[in-house]
Amino acid sequence: SLYPLCRAHLAVVDHQIDFSPHDPSGGIDFFSQQPRTLDRICAPLGRTAAQVRINTDLDRTFCRRQGGYGKEKDTTAYRIIFSEADSIPGLVVDKFEDVLVMQISTLGTRNLKPLIINALVKVLKPKAIVFKEVASSKNEEDLEAKGEVVFGKLPAKINFYENGYKFFADPVKGQKTGFFLDQKDLRNEITKYSKGKKVLNLFSYSGAVSVYVLKNGAKSVLNVDSSKEALV
Repeated sequence: SLYPLCRAHLAVVDHQIDFSPHDPSGGIDFFSQQPRTLDRICAPLGRTAAQVRINTDLDRTFCRRQGGYGKEKDTTAYRIIFSEADSIPGLVVDKFEDVLVMQISTLGTRNLKPLIINALVKVLKPKAIVFKEVASSKNEEDLEAKGEVVFGKLPAKINFYENGYKFFADPVKGQKTGFFLDQKDLRNEITKYSKGKKVLNLFSYSGAVSVYVLKNGAKSVLNVDSSKEALV
């Protein structure tokens, strides 16, 4: 069925399409047959048009997200790109002040990596960009999990603020992008229930939740994590 493509869906399930070694229409730039859901970008775009599209999407998304955040605010690190929600499937971009960390979880978007880096440099003007693939995608789509600096020079330590609390991140060796920025609202919410309580913080990683609850009256916190490095 061509219904998903005609409706501009970003995902096509494997039983909805027949495979052919040639595509006479030129309508699909790339796809992966590894997962059950075929790769999420299906568009008749050349490289130049794709670059313009990515630049435009990133600029629009950045303008929408930066309200309330930034160097003069109490939150200086936040997520800019939320994958499919921002029309770039498989891509997550976190901003730690002047450092960007990008994760790619699909082979299709991986093919756009140079264009995405160009767009990030042009629109956001960072001091450094770290590229980090998602570990779970290695099994699903045969990507090698790693972290590397692909633009600029990474500072020795990445410090930032979230809701007024100071943290640091290691995007190269740390989990995911180095910090779970997408959980900041949840961390804030937990403080409503933790005052005067003993808190068990499972899968604590950076201990960010512990900082939040201790600063808001928790009696004590016990951090538990499988990573020894995270607890040291």
